[in-house]
Amino acid sequence: MADEVAARLRTDLPDSCSYNVVASFFGVTTMTIRRWIAQDRFPKPVTYGPRTVRWPREVIESWMAEKAAATRAPPVSTDTTPPWKK
Repeated sequence: MADEVAARLRTDLPDSCSYNVVASFFGVTTMTIRRWIAQDRFPKPVTYGPRTVRWPREVIESWMAEKAAATRAPPVSTDTTPPWKK
C-alpha cells in the first residue's frame, strides 16, 4: 500500500535535496525543517561533509507516502444495521 501511495507522490525533486530545496518544496523556511527534525517530525539528512547535508529524493518521497497513508480515514462501513443489533 505504501508503494502505491509513493508512486502517486512522485515528485520533481532532484536526486539529492538540500535544506533550501526541501524548504522550498514544502513552502516553509529552513528553520521550520530544522524544527521538524528536532521534533522527530521529519527525517534527518545524510551528512556528506562538515557543511554538506542532503536528503535522497527517495527518503522525502517515502516520508510523504507515510504521512499520506497515516492521514487517510478508515473505510466507511456500508452496513446500516445499528451496532446494538449486531
